[in-house]
Parts: sequence; structure tokens; C-alpha cells
Amino acid sequence: MTEETSAGLVIEGLCVDYDGIRAVHDLNLHVPAGATLAIVGPSGCGKSTVLRAIAGLIGSSQGSIRLGGRELTDIPATRRNIGLVPQSYALFPHLSVRGNIEYGLRARGADKEARRRRVDELLAFTELERFEHRKPAHLSGGQRQRVALARAMAIDPDVLLLDEPLAALDPQLRSGMRRQLIELLDATRSVNVIVTHDRHEAFAMADTVAVMREGRLVQAGGPRELWDRPADGFVADFLCDAAMFEATLTEHGVEALGGSWRIPYTSFDDVTPDAVGQQARLLVRPTSVTLTPAAGTEVLPAGSAEARVRQVEFTGEATLAQLELDGRSITVQTELPVTKGEHVHMTISRREGVVLVGEEK
Repeated sequence: MTEETSAGLVIEGLCVDYDGIRAVHDLNLHVPAGATLAIVGPSGCGKSTVLRAIAGLIGSSQGSIRLGGRELTDIPATRRNIGLVPQSYALFPHLSVRGNIEYGLRARGADKEARRRRVDELLAFTELERFEHRKPAHLSGGQRQRVALARAMAIDPDVLLLDEPLAALDPQLRSGMRRQLIELLDATRSVNVIVTHDRHEAFAMADTVAVMREGRLVQAGGPRELWDRPADGFVADFLCDAAMFEATLTEHGVEALGGSWRIPYTSFDDVTPDAVGQQARLLVRPTSVTLTPAAGTEVLPAGSAEARVRQVEFTGEATLAQLELDGRSITVQTELPVTKGEHVHMTISRREGVVLVGEEK
């Protein structure tokens, strides 16, 4: 193990079984000290299992979990120095805000003055001073979240684990609390691991995003890296709402759908005819496509493909059209008034196309 990987959290070959069924397969991740990792994926993909394994709440079948070079795999949860913020926050209802934050320090035998100083510091840090004597039942969702976070931070954990930290909040509160949580995490000295199914939270809060599916790690990297170069169609769809098509680079442009969709190179920012003959993947994002009516048009416009509108959804900020194209379903953000069942022409906007060339499919 190198000096670089001995710092922070290192997971190697982690496997976790439930009643003989493998829930996590051969997971490898490294989170540098002071960095934040977001583990994302659909329900049942294994992300919460990984969090519980790091916390020591469940055992692993194979592999290792190291923290700062120290092997944690066989160390009980109470000796791992890990702060956990569960999805439900799990505050003690009979204790005040101060009592909840102080709980871990008291359990570790910290003296009264040390407890008072640390709790005062965290009350100020989380802007909870005027609520210190309230019980959890008399707090808002955002306030309860901050209490749970302060309680986890009170022991100066080496790893701070957050399970769906914003899921219990009303949609109106989530964006504001996300910004505040980012500020709080930036100020910690610990490794931070967030489990979420919300890609917006993952992109906004994490230095590294790990995408899981059916217990396996599909791709891990920086948010921009995953956005620009998703490893496969699953990652493209889950993180970007994008569709991915097999394509070929020809002297006339990028061809997809068996050659029926020929897109000129002017639609792409960094693809040229120099790579003619290479196989590639065409990434179609909701914002990279322009729609025009197909009715009354006998000739398909250059660079376009014809699709049928399956569903229309107005979100307030935009209109999303779900299209059926060659048996595939893709989502497009459009300003064109469209109705369910009509046919449209879709064209990759100039320099908005993304082609991944020469990569394993």
C-alpha cells in the first residue's frame, strides 16, 4: 500500500452477503482524506449496504476496509470512530438539541467542560444556538437534520457517513439545505461518504461519484468526468437522463440507427473525419436536441431522425417530451409545442453532440 492510498478510506475487494445472497460484489474504492464520496444508484443496488459495512453494522464476506492505513474489517462499530447520520436522523426524542449533540461525548467519558465547549462550538457551527433546549418533536426537518449532523460530528469522526441526508425533507427545503450541507462538509476534516439516489445531490456535494447497479460498481470518477464520459447506457440514463446509441464515424458524419441517422460533424465539438471507420457511441442528452414538426414535410431534414412523441411533461421550467426512436425511449427538453402521438424531426444542435470514440462499449 502506497503512502497516497494509506490516507483516507480504502475499500478493496469488498463482498457482502445476506442469507447466502451476495448484495455487494468485489467493490474497490478510495476516498482521500478530507474528500467526499457519493454512492448513487437505484433502490436495491447495494449502496446502503456499503455504508453499513463501513460503519461496522454488518460484516463483510470478503475484502478489506482500511481507514488511514488501519484495517477496520474486524473492529467493532463502537471502536471505528465513525459518525453516522441515518436517513431518519434517529434523534433521541427525550433529549434536547444539546443533549442529542452531547450524547456521543458523554458515552466516551468526556468531562463536563470539554462537552460544553464542543457542543457550544457545534451549535454555533450549525446555527442551532437558539434551539438548544428544544426537543426533536418541536424542530423542523431541516433543523433535525442539522442536529443529527452535529451529533455525528461531535466525536471528531474519521469518517462521516450520511444515508440519504436530504430525502426526509420537503422539496422546497432541499436546495437550500443542500447548499448548507456542502458548507458543513467542506469544513470537516473527515472522509465523507454520502448515499443518495439523487444525481443532483451527488454532483453538487461530491468530489467523487460512484455508480452502483445490482451490487456492483459500474463507474467511479469526478462529477464532470461521469457527466462527459459515462461508461455505458445505464450510467448515461441514470446520471444524465441521456440515451446512448452505437455509431460509426464516416466521411459524411456520425451514423447511428444502422446508418439511417447521419449527423454532420458540425454538430460535435471535438470529432473530425480523421477518425473515419471507427466505432463509437453517440450520447443524446435532453438539452442537445432540437425538435421540428414532421407534419407536412416529405423529406427528412439533413442530420435529422424521425421520432414519435410518447408523452409530454411540463415541469414549470421546461417541457420534457418522451420520444420513441427506433424502439428506444429518449427524453428531450423542448420549446416546441408537441402533443402525444405526433411525429417530430429531431436534430442534434450545433456543437451540442457528444461522441465517445474508441472506447469499450
